[in-house]
Amino acid sequence: MDVEQVLVSDLERNVTAYRWHQFAAGALFWLPTIMLFFVDEVGLARALQLQAVYYLTVVALEVPSGRASDRLGRVATMRVAAAAWLAAQLTLLTATLSDVGGVGLLVAAQVLLAAGYAALSGTDSTFHFDTIEALGHVDDYERLEAAARRRNLVATALAAVAGGLLATIGFAWVFGAGAVAAACQLGVTLRLVEPPTVMTTSTPASPGRFEGLRAVARSLRVPIVAWLAIAIVVQVVVVHLAADLTPPYLASLVDGGLDDPVRGAFAAGVVGALVALTGAWFVGEVPRLVRRLGVPATVIATGLAPVIVLGAMSWTVAWWVTPFLVFRGVQGATVSVIAPRVVGAHVAARHRATLLSTMSLAGRLAYGVTALMIAGLASSLEGSLRLAAAIALIGWTIVAVAHRGIPRGQRSIDHGHGHHHPETVHVHFHRHDDGHHGGHSHDEEVPAGTFHAHEHHHDEVHHEHAHTSDVHHQHEH
Repeated sequence: MDVEQVLVSDLERNVTAYRWHQFAAGALFWLPTIMLFFVDEVGLARALQLQAVYYLTVVALEVPSGRASDRLGRVATMRVAAAAWLAAQLTLLTATLSDVGGVGLLVAAQVLLAAGYAALSGTDSTFHFDTIEALGHVDDYERLEAAARRRNLVATALAAVAGGLLATIGFAWVFGAGAVAAACQLGVTLRLVEPPTVMTTSTPASPGRFEGLRAVARSLRVPIVAWLAIAIVVQVVVVHLAADLTPPYLASLVDGGLDDPVRGAFAAGVVGALVALTGAWFVGEVPRLVRRLGVPATVIATGLAPVIVLGAMSWTVAWWVTPFLVFRGVQGATVSVIAPRVVGAHVAARHRATLLSTMSLAGRLAYGVTALMIAGLASSLEGSLRLAAAIALIGWTIVAVAHRGIPRGQRSIDHGHGHHHPETVHVHFHRHDDGHHGGHSHDEEVPAGTFHAHEHHHDEVHHEHAHTSDVHHQHEH
């Protein structure tokens, strides 16, 4: 197997560039107001249907994009994501400036946004994990990922306020700013290099068409991974119900109804910014909470926030509800840090992005169906909120009850994990600081400070890996 030698300096540059990528990817100027744009253009029910188009498109592309990430590379997939988002913003910009295309342009924009999200989902965090793993600092992952996510959320907060202000001038300004952010995101990806990974696969000569999906199915035999999959599906539904219904709720609060939804744009931008800032603060607390409470308790406790938000909005339209709205993002911030580490501890590197993408796919399928159901059953914002609140309560009750099936030994990340990989090939990367590696002969000198691959075949292997979550480990990249 020919594996490109990767300089340590390239991997360290990856870590720095990843932070800037997350900042650019978080500058979603359109996020707090796009639902208002759709409501203004086609009404609430059709707006929910457009959101369903987005999520169902993600479902169609999630697994193929995850396989592309595992097979073709993290970096190439991240570049596709940025390019798709740039195309989506330009399509929305065209829709605001031209009467040509109508609903068709809105559908095309949703498809492109979904393609970008599907490509990025699971790939960015797995790229970061693979890079840190190759550098030998896995114990620092939660701290470094939390820092990157915090930067992402700060960018979202700044862009939300700016987007809300720009929307009061015209939505063309919102989508123009979004196009600039996507172009910056694409530029950062051009500086990234593919990290080496400890790859696990079936026999190299014949990997099998569905080998990755079978590996994902096998990983769900691990109780903590199976439960996390259920929690992520419910989280995607609940958080996105809260996110999509908050702008119309605020517009109704400001205007007394949805006759002029654009009047709620600035309020939606401010709330969106506060949601992101709250998440940015909270994401740094996640490692501490996991050490104190364990994985399931942390996910369950933070998951109550969007349930409470939907319950409050369904109860009354009043200004006193708005402080609760800012807490809807804490659960998403929690899962963004916990999920890659849990998956990284139990799943071979070659299948991590596929598993994360599959979890995300299931969640978005569930939300797409839920959005269509609400659009069909509810004829008003009040009815939509009541249905959403009931769905959220039922979903999170299932998550809370299901966690009882997780063995106590798997509830914390701070323990050894056994991985059983039949017929595996392991590629171990060794750092060469002196240009040579004892015990292995090379036809040519290996440059100092590089990683070099040595391939080992095992017919039946069982690995015990000890992991720790010492987030205070002193390494700065």
